[in-house]
Amino acid sequence: MKKRNLLFVALFSSLITLGSCTNSSSTTPSDVDVNSSNNPISKPSSSVSDTPNSSTDNDDNNSSSTSSSTGSEFETISIAEARALPTASEVTVTGEVIKVLYAQGGNRIAYVYIYDGTAGIVLYPNKNQTFPVVEEGNHIVVNGSTDYYQGMYELTTPTILDNDDDTNLDIDESWIIDSTAAEVNALTDEESLNIYRVPCKATKSDQYNVYYLNDTSSDISLQTYSQNGYVEYEFLDEHLDESMYVVFMYSLQKNTKHYVLPLYYDGAYTVSQKDEIDKVLPEVTNGLTTVYYENASFTLPKVSVDNPVVTFSYTSSDPAVSFSDESDFIKVDVKATKDFTITVTGHLGEETSSTTINFEVRQKGEYDNLVSIADLRKQADGTEVKFEGEVIGYSFDSPTGSRYNSYYIGDETGSIRVTLTATDASKMLLANGEHVVMEGIVDVYSEALNTLTIDDVNVLYHDSKDNVLPFEPMTKTFDEMNNFVVDSADNRAGDVFYMTFKLFSKKNTYGSDTLYYSVSLDGTEADVGGHEKSKVFYSSGGSDLSYLDEYVGHTVKGLIGIRDVKSGQSYYRYDCLNGYLEIVE
Repeated sequence: MKKRNLLFVALFSSLITLGSCTNSSSTTPSDVDVNSSNNPISKPSSSVSDTPNSSTDNDDNNSSSTSSSTGSEFETISIAEARALPTASEVTVTGEVIKVLYAQGGNRIAYVYIYDGTAGIVLYPNKNQTFPVVEEGNHIVVNGSTDYYQGMYELTTPTILDNDDDTNLDIDESWIIDSTAAEVNALTDEESLNIYRVPCKATKSDQYNVYYLNDTSSDISLQTYSQNGYVEYEFLDEHLDESMYVVFMYSLQKNTKHYVLPLYYDGAYTVSQKDEIDKVLPEVTNGLTTVYYENASFTLPKVSVDNPVVTFSYTSSDPAVSFSDESDFIKVDVKATKDFTITVTGHLGEETSSTTINFEVRQKGEYDNLVSIADLRKQADGTEVKFEGEVIGYSFDSPTGSRYNSYYIGDETGSIRVTLTATDASKMLLANGEHVVMEGIVDVYSEALNTLTIDDVNVLYHDSKDNVLPFEPMTKTFDEMNNFVVDSADNRAGDVFYMTFKLFSKKNTYGSDTLYYSVSLDGTEADVGGHEKSKVFYSSGGSDLSYLDEYVGHTVKGLIGIRDVKSGQSYYRYDCLNGYLEIVE
């Protein structure tokens, strides 16, 4: 692709000077020869390394004496070198202004992102600092103190020493890394502030105007970052829901989300049949348990749910793993005694695309010192416990994609909620009724009125069978649930009970997720204020509660789990467990 030159309209008609740091003579863009050695910052040229963040063999490219238009010189280093220094190091660097973000209201610069061909860095002006107006495309010399905050490399209290006033954003093609949204979503902080081009579809939330860049071949989305109502990205409006290329700077990762700063639209993108297949392959891989202890069976889909024209076929590395074609699915029988793989192939027309899933086969052990759930409820905070029981249902606790990692486990003495380690959650999706042996750590959360859960849980064994629950859950009315008294001496988090209620749903405040409510039988809508007529079911970022959709608007009977006590409050939060809902009317 050709280098893109995007002319940004100046936000202000004149520059604010910075006292003694500003050149005494006035220089306009027409006075600057961008190819001259007397120019404060040279334009990108073919001498720039083809690989961003890579250093060259010539040290002069990293540390240099930069001439200003007035003849004075600044001792500079590359941005990559500046990022490698300890925090609070005073440095002077040069770079092109890639993005300027304003604080809410648009009257103060919040962040300035610059790049020099080796790396990017953020200029973070102090709120009390008089900071000159800079614009995308400016080539500047800047002095500041290095810092690292929430995954961002920064220069704090920056001082602009020179500026060529060029407002033509001119990103060298060699600076741009061609990638995908899924690959960017896996980046680390070390790779932040590089510039990427990805194929995607842009969408915009119903409220707050948040823009998302959605991968063309997976369900990954990248969220844009703004402090001023996302007005910086309105150029995407005319291309919403189109398949296109967007060039952006990867900003930071925060709370499992990867934030990006779109720079410009870079042309249309044609979605290939392979892209369409790759986008739905996770339907198979995301829903699998990949660790087994004995003979087992499970099912795999024949056709994609999201794109029914894509079909799936399967092969295994071990002949002890067999496949049988049922009417609506493929049944897999596992009699393997060693680890094996299953290759999933998606078909669309003449195109195919495949992925391989690794499975472990473990031996069942002998498990002693098991405690009942009633006994583990009496253990002190931090106690290591080993226990067994049946899986009653699952819930979401900081999930990744559609994989859940929290379960309600029951035995003859009661039930408790447990949260798996990230490793075990990535390998096992336990089914209702499975018998399990687990070990974990008792967590009594004093700030939530002694909510009791078992955390950091490892699954020692699961039998892959649908066993009968070891006890009959109690039945409660909505009024009884609404009037629960939370007792810190006897916190009932982890209990389950049947209840008949009306199910409602609505979008959350940000418009990005659906919230589901249990509503009293005499209620007509979700009471999102006082919560006296309804209770919201717990949902964290990424939780997939779509199994509730078919029941919305109906009176239903379901199994409810008491999740925890809201931190700092005195009321319970609840889960609606999958597999128990039935429509009453």
